[in-house]
Amino acid sequence: MSETSGLFKFTILALISFQTAASSILTQYCRGVRKETFSNVEMVVMGETIKMCISVVLTLWQTDDPHSLPNPVIKKPPWYSRLLSLLMNSKKVIVLVILYSISNICNLTAVEFIGAPMYTVCCQMKIFTTAAFGVLLLGKSYSSAKWRALLLLIIGCLMVSSPILRAVFEPDPNQQGERTDMYGHSTYEQLYGLAAAAVTLQFTISGFASVYFEGMLKNKEDAVSIWERNFQLAFYSILFLALSSYFKSSYDYMQGQTTQAYAYEPFAGWTAYSAGLCVMNAIAGLLVAATLKYADAVLKCFATAVAIIITSVLSYLLLGSSIDVFAALGMITTVLSIFNYALDTD
Repeated sequence: MSETSGLFKFTILALISFQTAASSILTQYCRGVRKETFSNVEMVVMGETIKMCISVVLTLWQTDDPHSLPNPVIKKPPWYSRLLSLLMNSKKVIVLVILYSISNICNLTAVEFIGAPMYTVCCQMKIFTTAAFGVLLLGKSYSSAKWRALLLLIIGCLMVSSPILRAVFEPDPNQQGERTDMYGHSTYEQLYGLAAAAVTLQFTISGFASVYFEGMLKNKEDAVSIWERNFQLAFYSILFLALSSYFKSSYDYMQGQTTQAYAYEPFAGWTAYSAGLCVMNAIAGLLVAATLKYADAVLKCFATAVAIIITSVLSYLLLGSSIDVFAALGMITTVLSIFNYALDTD
């Protein structure tokens, strides 16, 4: 039984690694090569909609199981009653959606004022915060070997991101004077503190949210299944995204940045490739929940690290990206960290 459980866990982690890598490659191809102009918000909303539909089907299929009824003589309630009950009892999930929303706001703030390269480097600290919250919230314990493996994982991810590191530490010869953001503000003197606080808050919230969701899925006293949790999460994510998109459009209109209060052209810039990317993102949401349910948030970080390696190799083979010696050493370091973590049985 333990071997089957271990094999199933490995399968889930392998699936999310390859899915994350494939999604990243397809995103680079759509945006970088084909120059597609689909809306990111629309992409996320449609992905959540697909995930919600899959979760509804699996939830209703699970409810239709006669063994799930306490008494087969009792008439089964209508199919929609279970869904309405889930939506009316979603306090925990709404907290999670709010956390993700705050994290997204921090993402935008950090990327705008310190740039995507530095932001990517700083976000590797999510590995540490995830492990730390696992100890604080779920009572997990990690041996010194496992903490060493996590440190190696962070170092390995940073080394794989060596092109990004060069963008951080090597000044742009075409840019004179101090670095500024898109509005001409000094990122170092005026807004660097705000950006640093935003990125710190982002990887802290991200680590907390992963562990919080893991605890929710693994709570044996909670009768809600993984598919029902995915339904709740998808529904309220769509609601929050729709509201935030509407208010942003209204704000831009009041500021004179647009000529219409809410101008929307559905599926503008979409192709078969972007539709495929949308489906992959929906599958990703289900795989993340399965990873947290049957593995844990720290192992998800390792799966993401493997995805970074796969993405780097596939980008080199398919999209002509470069892999330097530093990045290759980072891949080796990442693999060593995985073995270091997996082989420690304490």
